[in-house]
Amino acid sequence: MDSDQVPEKLQLPKKIWRCNGVAAYLIAFLATSVFFVIWNFIVLSFNHRYDGVFSEWDRLELAVVVYFGTIFSGLIILSLPWSIAVRVYRKNPSCGIAYFPFVGSLTMLILCSALYARAIQTFSLAPPYFECLVSAIQKQGACFICSGIVFGLTYQGLTEFI
Repeated sequence: MDSDQVPEKLQLPKKIWRCNGVAAYLIAFLATSVFFVIWNFIVLSFNHRYDGVFSEWDRLELAVVVYFGTIFSGLIILSLPWSIAVRVYRKNPSCGIAYFPFVGSLTMLILCSALYARAIQTFSLAPPYFECLVSAIQKQGACFICSGIVFGLTYQGLTEFI
């Protein structure tokens, strides 16, 4: 039986649910936040330098504090470059499937490293900013890149594929 012959009530829709850009941004924001806190909690849990010093709750609290100092602020600031990236994608949709994850990882690395470096500089004996930036990329760079990929994939998945 062809799809032309199937009654309209029985046909499956092409896209079950399509999320608009703002809702997709907020859901991606939430997914990235959860990913970042879990990543940092796991890193702190496997770092044996803190055994006996921090309990599991202290490690979770520290992961949440680092989240509010870097990723939360970064995701708030990310809204402007992200809106530009979305406009570029709408004008040229042939950018490919890796466009949003790439843009997300690059902007998250830049913004969050800068915020993390500023926090290091504020709470330490004021080393030069460039040294703090290098330290931030060494300590949290992989997490920032993976968080950006999670953000981009979540956004693209909600707006394009679902």
